[in-house]
Amino acid sequence: MERQEEIDLLLAGSLKTLIPKLQFGGDETFFNIWMFVKTPDGKTFPGTFYYGASGPSVGGWMRYIPSSKCPFNFSPFDFKKEELNLFLDALEFALKKIPVSDFEGIYRHDLGNSHMGIIDGKPFIY
Repeated sequence: MERQEEIDLLLAGSLKTLIPKLQFGGDETFFNIWMFVKTPDGKTFPGTFYYGASGPSVGGWMRYIPSSKCPFNFSPFDFKKEELNLFLDALEFALKKIPVSDFEGIYRHDLGNSHMGIIDGKPFIY
């Protein structure tokens, strides 16, 4: 297993600790969660953190539409490249502080099926 795959699974194990009912496995998506983000400079937006064809990814609404009734004032697609990298680093750093829980699931993708997870704290992919 490559080092990056190991890190990806450890981050997923941290998510499992935060969201014990999180289910892993599926067609082209191994996991998918919603999150509410508030940046240090007051930007707020809903986002997703998921594992898809290109590995762990972050997504969100395409564009923010101003409204007095909407609690969101930003879209992650409006980040400048440097800001986006800082956001992703902060997300990874925060998840690495969370203890890792065991989990497993079958990830079905273009190249076949992968049994992935963590058992006794050790990442695996078969």
